Amino acid sequence: MGVKRNLGGHVRLEIEGIALEEVINQAVQMELTIWNIHRKGKKAELCVALEDFRALVRLIRPYRCRVHILSRHGLPFWLSKIKKRQGLVIGAGL
Repeated sequence: MGVKRNLGGHVRLEIEGIALEEVINQAVQMELTIWNIHRKGKKAELCVALEDFRALVRLIRPYRCRVHILSRHGLPFWLSKIKKRQGLVIGAGL
């Protein structure tokens, strides 16, 4: 499962709001891939697969919760950094 998470990418989020339990229950019912859920008062930290991130954000909107991205992990984010440094990639290839 760890390799799949890194290849597909995942995002560590902080969600703030009153209806956190409802949001998480809806996400589980929609079969979104979420893990490492930690509650801190009116906030919750969790990880979500990159492919399910947009669905989670759409799910959160009616509950008027706020989403803050804490960190991004995985191959898609690493490749986006490499694209910005094309000279480094070309130099390493030569």
